[in-house]
Amino acid sequence: MEEGKALSDLHDDLVPAGVLDRVRVNLGASIQVKAYGQLLSSLGVGGYRDETLGTSGAIDYGNEHFTCFQFGYDWRRSSVENAALLGAFIREKKAYVETENRKRYGDSRPVRFDLVAHSMGSLVARYFLQYGTRPLPTDGSLPALDWSGARDVEKLIVVAPPNAGSTTAAEQLLNGYRPAPILGEFPPALLGTMPALYELLPRHRHGSVIDETDTPVNLFDPAVWKERQLGLLASPEDATLKRLLPSVDSRDERLRVAEDHLQKCLVNAERFHAALDRPAARPENTRLYLFAGDATPTLDRIRLTGKGRAQKDAEAPGDGTVTRASALLSASPDKDGFVPRSPVDWNQTTFIAADHLGLTSNATFTDNVLHLLLDS
Repeated sequence: MEEGKALSDLHDDLVPAGVLDRVRVNLGASIQVKAYGQLLSSLGVGGYRDETLGTSGAIDYGNEHFTCFQFGYDWRRSSVENAALLGAFIREKKAYVETENRKRYGDSRPVRFDLVAHSMGSLVARYFLQYGTRPLPTDGSLPALDWSGARDVEKLIVVAPPNAGSTTAAEQLLNGYRPAPILGEFPPALLGTMPALYELLPRHRHGSVIDETDTPVNLFDPAVWKERQLGLLASPEDATLKRLLPSVDSRDERLRVAEDHLQKCLVNAERFHAALDRPAARPENTRLYLFAGDATPTLDRIRLTGKGRAQKDAEAPGDGTVTRASALLSASPDKDGFVPRSPVDWNQTTFIAADHLGLTSNATFTDNVLHLLLDS
């Protein structure tokens, strides 16, 4: 965090090291949990042979692993920035695959990619398809929606997409996050430095955050965070702010830096939502598919307490992280019973009884994804 600097200019020395395919935890005995490993292996059955798995020796693909790639990105940073990196990644791999096709097969046809994106990755992919590598303009306007990124994409498959945000993200920004009982906690002030988490906030119009009197609270208003001492502005979070801002001596100065950062993140998130919520006809030569879970009770509304924290108030069908309504980018009926249509004109939507990560290893999901990818 630094005053006078744009979010895109704030960097540290961490870099993404690929897609998380599995997790090993050593508790005396080693426990391995697959993340995206099952999905990557299943795609290989259909000929989508991942370059990283092939070159690492995890799976023996011979020399037939030059057309499928993992795009790892820094999920703390804005999805707008990551969309630009995705565009550069696709251009690089497009040139590589077209060169290999000419060398191996004498095939000079242009290459278009299929994208499979999970969770936040769905937002990165959607922004790229609609706006290409362009950032959000600094004057508060929105870039032209020309589907420029879709020119290099034949099919987009999004899985468990938080299209209308996730109340779970709001709860974590206010209360912190502990991934598992055996792991440490990420305090609110640390999570509050990450622009991407604010981009996951639920839309204010959906009433997902209420106060002690059942009144909807607008978390996109910086004054609400300051008045109620929420997230990285909470008094107990000063210890974390000291670690994040070691050169800043006084609490007042630390709060000023934190408030400045918070406002930048909220403004960026609102504009990002406005960009994704614009209705647009589907690009003619690109197919859009959505997979979501709708059989698990999922946090849908939180209530702010007097202590600057939040507690569960209501649940709705979803995958345990993203509600069905958010995946569809729809809303609750208004007083006349009208439900707004999703601005995304999906070719197909499929609902599966699995949780947020379990969707990617579900057998029904795998069968359907391979069918969509291989059907042409």
